Amino acid sequence: MIDALISKRRDAGAARSFFARAMTLASMPVEVTTDRAPVYSRVLDDLAPAARHVLEHMGSCVVDAARAVGHEADAKVKEAGDAIARLVRS
Repeated sequence: MIDALISKRRDAGAARSFFARAMTLASMPVEVTTDRAPVYSRVLDDLAPAARHVLEHMGSCVVDAARAVGHEADAKVKEAGDAIARLVRS
């Protein structure tokens, strides 16, 4: 993880500025995880067209894992761990 942006509004100018600044701190990302705001896809397609844009929520994996039981819980914990590993790698 390079940086995080939290805001009430998601406009294209702010998203472009955020991602451009974040990309100056490291090499071109292989994978970028965001929420489902449509503006991120448009900006990332322009700034980092080769990067995989992940729309799944790591947090929901953790919540699902906490609610699950038995084999389902094991699968959800693995899913959450995999999501965290993808964030760390990128």
